Amino acid sequence: MPSVPQLTLIDPIDITPFGGNLLRVCDVNGDGESEYVILQSPGQFQSQVRDWKNSGVTPRDQDVFCITVIDSSGNVLWQYGSPWPEPMNPYVSHGSGDQLVIDDVDGDGELEIVTVRKDELLILAASCGRIKNSTRLPADNFTRLATARLRGKRDGC
Repeated sequence: MPSVPQLTLIDPIDITPFGGNLLRVCDVNGDGESEYVILQSPGQFQSQVRDWKNSGVTPRDQDVFCITVIDSSGNVLWQYGSPWPEPMNPYVSHGSGDQLVIDDVDGDGELEIVTVRKDELLILAASCGRIKNSTRLPADNFTRLATARLRGKRDGC
């Protein structure tokens, strides 16, 4: 029987203060190095569509939203929103796996982060977190995003 290769952790990064339920690895600022984009979000639990009174989801859980971008050394490059204030006490989340997309959605040659927070679609400059565009959605239960390149090549991560 062939031996199973063993993995070795090379460089641990402590993400306790802002660790979340979604991680993307991408060169968001064009420096040639990969950055880590981390999302804290309640996902589908942000919605008021269902009655959450008996589910254990609190209004505080529904307000969690933070995007943190760090470099490979763990240095925070920027944050949008505020991280969960109790990193050792988890918040409730479900269905946020497709709630963030990184792509050049406006064709300017720079990457954007497209995400949903409650009833708002946000487009952030991936390099700095500045809001480039936003719009209200007809409901607060959108949690799945995708981008498509109809002409040209796809530039996302």
